[in-house]
Amino acid sequence: RACVRACVCVCVVYVLPAPPSPLLSWSRRFVTAIRHLQGSYVPCPGRFLLRAKVTAVFPEDIRRWCKPVNESNGVAWHYFFSITLADATGQQEVVVAREEAKYFLRGIPASNLEENKTSLRLIKKRVAKLLKAESWGMFMVRSYPPPEEEEGDEDFEDDTPFFLFGTWISD
Repeated sequence: RACVRACVCVCVVYVLPAPPSPLLSWSRRFVTAIRHLQGSYVPCPGRFLLRAKVTAVFPEDIRRWCKPVNESNGVAWHYFFSITLADATGQQEVVVAREEAKYFLRGIPASNLEENKTSLRLIKKRVAKLLKAESWGMFMVRSYPPPEEEEGDEDFEDDTPFFLFGTWISD
């Protein structure tokens, strides 16, 4: 009987969320608590799976999410915005940009949202769904080392930036 109890305990521990560790394989899909992203050691670069809900978007005016970017073949529009993810352990701002933002919004092409009312309406509908109190989801984020602090830049925040990837809003 003691042996059976030990086996059951091992199985229960195995399925519990684990803190990020460079020894854990991404393919095993461990869920990371947000508090582990804010500790003194965060693997950079690193990839994390979060079970969280969206509590805020920035900028709040969705028409400002798309910006024109000069490219070699002219001007192209790209998404640049952030979402605040929260779980029981904390909150984390995550940047959503360019192609990953288009993927997140399920293929709505970036454009001038002041003029493209159809895209604006679709995005508003999806964001309203995200901001509902009961809307929890799985989010994949990447960490990158913060940019080098330049001399005389005392106001620079020393936070590790996190970027959303491989995640989309379901219908």
